[in-house]
Amino acid sequence: MNRIKTILLLIILLLLVFPSFQKRFGLIKSKPLSGVFTSVSKPVITSASWFNGTWQDQYRQYREDATGFKPDFVRIFNQVDFSLFSIPHAERVIVGKRKELFASGYIRGYLGQDFPGKYYIEEKVRMLKFVQNYLWDFKKIFVVVVIPPDKGSFYPELIPDRFLKMKRHQTGRDYFTQKANDAGINVLDFNPYFSAMKDSAPYRLIPSSGVHWSDYGSFLAADSAIRYFEKKTGFVTNQSHL
Repeated sequence: MNRIKTILLLIILLLLVFPSFQKRFGLIKSKPLSGVFTSVSKPVITSASWFNGTWQDQYRQYREDATGFKPDFVRIFNQVDFSLFSIPHAERVIVGKRKELFASGYIRGYLGQDFPGKYYIEEKVRMLKFVQNYLWDFKKIFVVVVIPPDKGSFYPELIPDRFLKMKRHQTGRDYFTQKANDAGINVLDFNPYFSAMKDSAPYRLIPSSGVHWSDYGSFLAADSAIRYFEKKTGFVTNQSHL
């Protein structure tokens, strides 16, 4: 029995010190984390930073970043939280039904909670109309507003019920599109295009683990945009390099 306890103690001690050996010697190749984050460099100690406590806090963050296998530990921790408790660790991301990921901004947009006001949109449309006409008439520069699909409008049935219980208001996208079309502004809105292919597309247009269009969806959008430009301008592009 004592031998088993000793072996277990040695295993625990090895697990505690092995990350330090990994950081020092790089015994096992560990894939770095992807995404945007700020790494903390080793702080320089001064009398002021020591007494006001900033050095201690920065050094603690530096040691946490310097831990061996940190990328692997972060991935395991995030995956456990998501798989068992539906907790995402991406900023402003909400888990919907069937574990569909949504950006909180798209849900707010679908509900019309970010509507900036009719006057604001009408002024933007007026200025945009002037810029579009001026650049085309004097510079032959074609201006078009491209509206990508938003996941909130594309998969409203998968938005969590706690949001669907809220009252839905007029959306800024719908009001802008209406006023822009009335003013004769070039608008390429991919929301109705993607919605029409929602059930017939061979691949996902917006991935379940993403909040924007998939690679397949972006290629379809690029092809449609090129055809739209050609129709509007009369200039035929060479797509052989795409």
